[in-house]
Amino acid sequence: MSYSTVSAGHQYRVVPPARLSARVTTWLAGDFVSLLGDECSAIAMMVIAVSTLGPARAGLVLMLQGVPKLALLLFGGVAADRLDVRRIVLACHVVRIAALTSVAVLISTTGANFVTIGVLALVMGTANAFAVPASATIPIRAVDTSVLVRLQSIRSALVQVATMAGGPLGGVLVAVAGVAVAFGTDAATFAAAAVTLLMLPLTRRAGDPRPEPDPQSGQREPGVWGSIAPGLVYVWRNATVRGCIVLIAIVNVICSGTMEIGATKLSLDRSWKAAGLGVLLGAFGLGGLAGSLLVTALASRIHRAGLVALAGVFVGALSFLPFALEPHLWLAAVPAFVLGVGSGVAGSTLIPLVQVGTAPEYLGRVMAVLALSSFGVMELSLAASGAIVGAVGAPAALIGAGGLGMLTAAWGALSPSLRDARLPAPTSDPDTRAH
Repeated sequence: MSYSTVSAGHQYRVVPPARLSARVTTWLAGDFVSLLGDECSAIAMMVIAVSTLGPARAGLVLMLQGVPKLALLLFGGVAADRLDVRRIVLACHVVRIAALTSVAVLISTTGANFVTIGVLALVMGTANAFAVPASATIPIRAVDTSVLVRLQSIRSALVQVATMAGGPLGGVLVAVAGVAVAFGTDAATFAAAAVTLLMLPLTRRAGDPRPEPDPQSGQREPGVWGSIAPGLVYVWRNATVRGCIVLIAIVNVICSGTMEIGATKLSLDRSWKAAGLGVLLGAFGLGGLAGSLLVTALASRIHRAGLVALAGVFVGALSFLPFALEPHLWLAAVPAFVLGVGSGVAGSTLIPLVQVGTAPEYLGRVMAVLALSSFGVMELSLAASGAIVGAVGAPAALIGAGGLGMLTAAWGALSPSLRDARLPAPTSDPDTRAH
């Protein structure tokens, strides 16, 4: 049995449940609805920026959203280690609700301009920088580590579904109801996510929040900058966490950068055109969903998660070779699907390994580094992949990306900290600890 305490109006568990309770699934549903809203808002942002400001200034708006997110992520990690993560996420939800609602009203009454859209982009990017690390620490506080893989794989699957469904949904919503309604819808989804988060019992963990130093001891709480450096040192010295973050970064490089640019160039060179590109990216997305669902189904049997993740990286990277060389569209979609499966399997197992392998007092900062390695690497990889594809052609670039992935998997297999990384075994009676 788990015993709960109430602190500052929120419920915390002494022991997290060893199953996905009704409140956990409700929180997942709220998180999924919010992801759909984000996709609708992204479409609305692009449409209003390009149509009102033109392509050049629209790119500047997107930069205004991305720069604060990357610049402040490490500060968001420090906040997640020092403060109540639930309150951080709720505060970010409130800020985003206010910003989206205000802009929706302004667009409906006075129209859009660069200042309005630019301020919205800045606010959303800043809020994301603090929400992402805090949100990433919630799963390990919501369930027992023995079911963390199942929870994380379900979240990964929901992200895949939201990404695939949210774009078309957002396009229809903007076309039928307008940009203001799309922004308002996103605000409503953040409100739904806030309610489900309030209902979710979380575990009070050591270092959450960090205790105040004793004034009589002469010790002083380190400043924000002083807290970032120890987090980075911790990531570097923790071999398992460092290896997992490197693997995730490499997967993002080859899947987000080279895959997207290379698939686009292949589609143009082989006269598959936009429809062919849609088939390839759709197959990749479905593969990612299938990989996450596979991990969900087999979660109770996955103990050597490091080995499973390395197998996912290797199989996905190996599929680049037939993908690059296959001249027929529908046959090329098969290795694209396999690449997605490998990516989904790797992501659904590596993230729980990072969460379980991190000391509680460093969890926020480590998840911030993980997010930075993902978002930052994706942005840089798009530019680098474009240059490489332009220089050597899509097939050679794709084969090179596959080689990089296989070498990375081989490096991980030679590292005991990755190869032997394990997750806790499920409890024999999972229902006895969840109430």
